[in-house]
Amino acid sequence: MAKDKDTNKRKEDKIFGNDYNTGNLDFEFFGTIKVKEEFDTSSSEFQDNSFSSWEKQQLREELYTIFDDAPFREKYSKIKKVPKNEMVKIYYHFADKLTKGKYTTVQVFTEIAEFMKMNYKDMFHQLLPVDKQNIVQELQEEFNILNKRKQKRLF
Repeated sequence: MAKDKDTNKRKEDKIFGNDYNTGNLDFEFFGTIKVKEEFDTSSSEFQDNSFSSWEKQQLREELYTIFDDAPFREKYSKIKKVPKNEMVKIYYHFADKLTKGKYTTVQVFTEIAEFMKMNYKDMFHQLLPVDKQNIVQELQEEFNILNKRKQKRLF
């Protein structure tokens, strides 16, 4: 009698209280699965923009080839963090060698920061005002960031 209780307890799922691995499972139909429209557009993982991802991959490959020939390759291939005083030198080394007009300033800025594992904010503060202005203008045109912050002018 005690043996029967032990076998029943082992076959019963503790969480749901249903039969476990016995084949006596009753499935409940919950209806169709729906994804909210806002979720689909807000998550970059679910957006299907193959040209954008291809362009990003091309930029990363170019950055790698530039890094391979860079004078600071040996120094930063093993170091995980780039010092603040050298961020701007590294940025302009990459930016000057990239094909002009092929990528936007924002793409170049973000990919260099990700590639070298640099802090965006620290790197942005060290850029020349002209490059800062170009980045902000591109963000304004694409995302309308100045109106969101209730500003009318860049500088």
